Amino acid sequence: MVLLICLSLSSFSCTTSKPARQADTPPYPVPVIILYSADWCWWCDKAEKFLKDNEIEYIERDLEDPEEFKKLQEIAKKLNYKGGLGVVPLFVVGKYIIRGFDPVGVKYALEKLKWFEPRWDSTL
Repeated sequence: MVLLICLSLSSFSCTTSKPARQADTPPYPVPVIILYSADWCWWCDKAEKFLKDNEIEYIERDLEDPEEFKKLQEIAKKLNYKGGLGVVPLFVVGKYIIRGFDPVGVKYALEKLKWFEPRWDSTL
């Protein structure tokens, strides 16, 4: 009788469980990177080439534009970021701000965000 109850419970749990998510599909859209750069910056050109070569979706913004810098400050405030923002290139990857040309840091943040954490703008 105990065996019969166990079998019926296991079949019940199998029929009511949610379908498994594919392992390669993130739970929400892949984060978009915001790349803050300047026209005179050689490292910014390298950062843009890195993103294009790795087929990483990004938006480029001019750090020297006062309106864009103000938007960056708002993002940093939402993220409780206390570091300096006057560095180019500067990446905003989900809830991470990465200063300077750091391809490993960008890829690490992307992987971590794909599966575990919301983007900074998901609460807007």
